Amino acid sequence: MLAGWPKRRCLYLYLGATAVTLALTAVVLLTSESYEFARGFVTSDPHVAQVTGPQKSNRIALLKGFRSTFGDRTGEAQFTFNVKGDRGTFDVLVVTEKRDGRWAVIKASATSNGGATSELS
Repeated sequence: MLAGWPKRRCLYLYLGATAVTLALTAVVLLTSESYEFARGFVTSDPHVAQVTGPQKSNRIALLKGFRSTFGDRTGEAQFTFNVKGDRGTFDVLVVTEKRDGRWAVIKASATSNGGATSELS
């Protein structure tokens, strides 16, 4: 083994700690009010349905990145959802803001697999 490299058990501990951190982040994210609001927008907004067609499935695209910071009265969040509809597969970006305890969509757009982007808000 190379000098200075961590021992195998240390490597396993690092990998385990990373896996636990990622799992906890996912659980907190998927139970947050900002995520629930954004997902509700994607599933029920008529502008999204007009672009994607009737949805067959939608899920958060974690690898596209996300951001969520919020408190009781204010906050901001950004999520990307992968939506499969009758008109194809789209990445739907939803940017939200919380003011006075209420979430609102600030910006939303859908990008098709072909690269065409449609503004939704």
